[in-house]
Amino acid sequence: MMYGSGSVDSGDPYFGFDYFKNNVYVNDVASGNVSYNRSKQIKGVDQAEADKRIAFRSISQPINMKSHHI
Repeated sequence: MMYGSGSVDSGDPYFGFDYFKNNVYVNDVASGNVSYNRSKQIKGVDQAEADKRIAFRSISQPINMKSHHI
């Protein structure tokens, strides 16, 4: 999940485009609105590329929050 705010276009060092410009989304899996000019610059990758990046970084599957009491 990626959340954006108007700060993405402002140059804000914490919530601006430079903070998350290296993130990607998975084409045909991610959904939502592209509301800000610079957010349109975030790249999409196909599922095979996403799986490759996940394996390279040794990222495990997400935790099912319903089964964990925090």
